[in-house]
Amino acid sequence: GKVYPLAQYKNYSADKAATTLKDLLTMASGFDGDDGVDASPGNEENMYPSDNWVKFALDLPFDTSYKKQWHYFTAGVVLLGDVLQQNVKGGLEAYASKRLFQPLGIQEYKWEYTPQGVANTAGGLRLRALDLAKYGQLYQNQGQWNGKQLLPKAWIHKTFTPYHPLPGRPGEYYGYLFWKKTFSVQGKNYEVNYCSGNGGNYVMIFKDQPLVVVVTATAYGQPYAHMQVHRIMVEYLIPALMQ
Repeated sequence: GKVYPLAQYKNYSADKAATTLKDLLTMASGFDGDDGVDASPGNEENMYPSDNWVKFALDLPFDTSYKKQWHYFTAGVVLLGDVLQQNVKGGLEAYASKRLFQPLGIQEYKWEYTPQGVANTAGGLRLRALDLAKYGQLYQNQGQWNGKQLLPKAWIHKTFTPYHPLPGRPGEYYGYLFWKKTFSVQGKNYEVNYCSGNGGNYVMIFKDQPLVVVVTATAYGQPYAHMQVHRIMVEYLIPALMQ
C-alpha cells in the first residue's frame, strides 16, 4: 500500500494493501499466484507474455487463505525488483553493479529484462561459475569481502532463517529467497542454505563447514534436474569433501 497505489489496480482489498516485503521475500503473500499450479492465475507462464509484469502481479486476486503459507510466486520477486528500482540511487542495475558486482570483482554477467527494461530479479541473471562461487562465499563470510562488510550480518541471518516449511518436503524450509535443506551422508547431517535455478543450477552454502559448492547444469524443465544434483552431492561430492 505504501509503494503502489493499489486502489488503482484490479482486485483491491485491505489485505492486499497490507502485504509486506517480507511476505514477498519468503514466498508467503496472499497473491493468488503459484508457479506449481498450472491453473493458478498468477502462474509465471501467464506473466511472461503480458506487457507489464508489475501490473500483472498487482492486478492479481488476493486469497487470504494463502496467508503465511509458502507457495512459489515468481511475479512477487519481480515486484521486489521494481521496489528496488524505484528506491535505490541510480536504479537497480547500477546499484547492484556498485554495491555487489564491482566489490566482488565480477565483470562478466548478463541480466534479463522486464518489458519495462528493468533488470529481472526473478531469474535469468547469467554469471560464470566462479562468480557464482564468490556470491556464495560472500554469504559464507557473513557478508564480508576483502575486509569490507558488503551485506549486513543481520541480513544474512534473516535470509537464512527458516520462516516457512516447504509443503510435502519434510526438513526443508524457505528463508528470504534462499532454500534450506539437510543432506544425510554416512550418518552425518550437513545443513545447507542454497540458491536453486532451473536446469539444476545451485549455489550451496554449508552451515557448519567452511564450504560453498556451485553446480551448473542445463537440464532445463527436466523432472530429474534437481534429483540428479541431490545424488551428486550425497553420493560423490560430500563424501569426497569430507575425507
